[in-house]
Amino acid sequence: VGGVAPPRRIAGDTPSSSRLADGLLALATRFTRGSERRSKQELNRSVMQTSPICRQDFFGRTELLALIERRALELSSGYRQNLALLGSERIGKTSILLKSAQMISEHPPLLPVYLEIKERMTLQEFARQFGATLLFQYGAASGRQVPESFSKLCDASRPYIPETVSLLAQAVSKARRSPAQALELLFEAPGKLRHESGRLCVILLDEFHRLNAWKKSSAFTALGKQIMVQKETMYLMASSSVEEAKRILQERLAILFGHFQVVSVEPFDLPTGVAFLTGQSQNSLDQKTVIALADLLQGQPARLNALAPHLREGGGVAAALAHFLLDPESPVTLEYERKIREIPEARHDQAIRVLLAIVQGGHRVPALPQATGLTPFAIARALRWLMEAGWVVREGMLAYLPDRLFCFWLRSTYRVRHGLVQTDLATMGQWFALEVQQWLDRTVPKGPQDVLELLANLLKHFQNDWVEMNGRRVRLPKLEVHTLLLPGLPRSCVGHREDGSWFCIPSMNFLTESDAIHLVQTLRHVSKPWRRRIVVAAQGLEVNARLFLQEHKFWVWELEDLNNLLELYGLSRLIPTEISPPATVAAVSAAPDPAVPSASQAAAS
Repeated sequence: VGGVAPPRRIAGDTPSSSRLADGLLALATRFTRGSERRSKQELNRSVMQTSPICRQDFFGRTELLALIERRALELSSGYRQNLALLGSERIGKTSILLKSAQMISEHPPLLPVYLEIKERMTLQEFARQFGATLLFQYGAASGRQVPESFSKLCDASRPYIPETVSLLAQAVSKARRSPAQALELLFEAPGKLRHESGRLCVILLDEFHRLNAWKKSSAFTALGKQIMVQKETMYLMASSSVEEAKRILQERLAILFGHFQVVSVEPFDLPTGVAFLTGQSQNSLDQKTVIALADLLQGQPARLNALAPHLREGGGVAAALAHFLLDPESPVTLEYERKIREIPEARHDQAIRVLLAIVQGGHRVPALPQATGLTPFAIARALRWLMEAGWVVREGMLAYLPDRLFCFWLRSTYRVRHGLVQTDLATMGQWFALEVQQWLDRTVPKGPQDVLELLANLLKHFQNDWVEMNGRRVRLPKLEVHTLLLPGLPRSCVGHREDGSWFCIPSMNFLTESDAIHLVQTLRHVSKPWRRRIVVAAQGLEVNARLFLQEHKFWVWELEDLNNLLELYGLSRLIPTEISPPATVAAVSAAPDPAVPSASQAAAS
């Protein structure tokens, strides 16, 4: 994030198809990104000085970073509260840890030590990484020149912290033959460093669930023992394997339950994503387009970062998305192509056919055999694999792709590049630009009349389907739909059926309690046998308004509820017309007096 934007186009200037094609031809040479991941030793050496993740322009996660800094400052005051960050891959946990390390380093005597347990890493490699990183950070924080190799780090540090160096050297030598003893020595070292140097270690352990790979080491037994004994060492752990990490915290570290605060790391909300893209595009795009882009990316930090450089180039949304999705070397394309290759060979053809049928509107499972040419048995087998992989969500007889960007990529890029008709890059770019324009036409925020038509279209898609809404299974019956204008109310949708009609009224403004009272009183004078009354609060509503409507047997659909139904039926989402700036969080206050525990400390205890 960050950087200076080059000269940009005037806001709203979208390149023509020919200009876009010229730009796409230049992509044939491929561009390589300079963000290759460095070795962990080099990263630890430069994280405090040069890493862009840790500069002052770090974006978002204000509340979470404030919580981490507050917990670290409390450690200096004698109160220790460990944290566990759980979230899916590429959600930004590593960036949060690295930024936290930079913040913590500014508060001596705190000493941040970032460690990543890589996939297929051996215990011997981890022991050397642990020892080298701990000694390097200690030497750097002391203002001394520090070498790079583990042996030289031991020699340089031995005059100052001999017992800590001895523990680490023993751990490295025992890692192969006595893994359990090696880990005990490793986790004991931060406490010994505190005794010898006065430094308070904050261990930032990335992908901590991978400790479980070393079965014979009893890693979590050793870790738990040292966490209980060392009250002056704080652990900030992160994991992408959410369910496994929860099991470890609840079962393997059950005795430490009161010492860990579990924090769920979620994608950015829509206002934060819009704020980021607006800043990166330097206001070269209108807000409606930026809102549509942020909604498409679903707040994923890695995707926001990948799209940002192309928005700064100022070529318009079509050109930016072409670099982002159509280029064979773009990170998103490489990620999705890898996902496609991971489909088992025996399921590959069937799974691809089902995916493409769904993204082109075939959301009803009974209709998939006709759309794909496969048998119902083959469809069921392909769907089962796609659901287990998390690519497809099924609700009764309906199925959809929850990853909106993956869905758009399959429709706009994969079908073009892997279809029966092979074409040149310029023509491919024209087709892609047309797909982008059609997506914008469907997705940009809509006026009241468009919202009414969208609701009517949604009701027409009901076919006695069972779906889950707010934790309850409800049936959406087949209806004959038309619009109705009642005195004192906006135009609404009515769906008729034999046992009673459904009444659906959209509210395009924030719904207050007085609005809800007016709505209920108005409908009392209408002698219609409404079987179901639904209020769509597109701009949100007050808590009291919700409670009042539910008390009078209304269903309340907020924007998220409505969009979940629209996605389930393959219809365009309804996104806000305006976005308020995300809330800011005040700076971290000084650490409280340890003799007087705060409310949060008491709750954590």
